[in-house]
Amino acid sequence: MSESHFNRIYLTCPIIYRGRHDDLKKSLMSFGFCCGEGWFILINELSQQVEAIAVDMKNRGCLENELPIVVQVKEKFGGLRFYMRHQNDEISSLIEEAEAKSYRICERCGLLGKLMKDDGWYRTECVSCRAKLKE
Repeated sequence: MSESHFNRIYLTCPIIYRGRHDDLKKSLMSFGFCCGEGWFILINELSQQVEAIAVDMKNRGCLENELPIVVQVKEKFGGLRFYMRHQNDEISSLIEEAEAKSYRICERCGLLGKLMKDDGWYRTECVSCRAKLKE
């Protein structure tokens, strides 16, 4: 995903991405979002939903070191993986939902896609992006 998209999400969700500059033992977000542009909208929406929960928790007196924090966002086996610390059941449910949706969204362009296997690699792609990859 592009740096401009990284920054857009970081600016709108400062609480949950506050650890993006932490050392690698705490967070892998210094690598950014390790997935294609096509999932930007999905990740942005999920991030904003989780940020709203974090803001509410903060307003209710939750300590900063207990607030939800994203530690890695990536593609694995053709689907989105969104890893966090300090998540509650509501956040876990939102993540599960987004990860399931990722299998129907082309990771490259964001159009309707499906999970495909090619030479042992799994990708969620639309027909058009798959054809381009084969060229």
